[in-house]
Amino acid sequence: MDNQGNVVAGDHKMSETLNTFFASVFTEEDKDTLSRVKRCFAEKIVKTMHISHYGTSDMVKSKFSKLKMNKAPGIDLIGTRILIELSEVISDYVAELYNKTLRTSGEPDDWKLANVTPVFKKGKKN
Repeated sequence: MDNQGNVVAGDHKMSETLNTFFASVFTEEDKDTLSRVKRCFAEKIVKTMHISHYGTSDMVKSKFSKLKMNKAPGIDLIGTRILIELSEVISDYVAELYNKTLRTSGEPDDWKLANVTPVFKKGKKN
């Protein structure tokens, strides 16, 4: 049922109704009024960290090998099978990406964005 109490039919319309409800109760913080955390000692430690102390390529390959094959790809449409099969080739690049992220003490803005869509799983659909 939608906000007006009308019965909604069809997968697309039901997912839109669920998404509309989800968006109506979701809270977005006003970033201008949030208190700022001082970046001091912790920032210095993070900038000196480096993943390669433990063998970057091996570490990344190990993480890739533990991925589950039956998981759906993310928004980048890269499936786990591709990551596992190409782990020999891409592990150095992925490790370097994380090292640069640590050195700059922040992640790319794209990593902070998300498309959140609720999915009905069980229970009453209305």
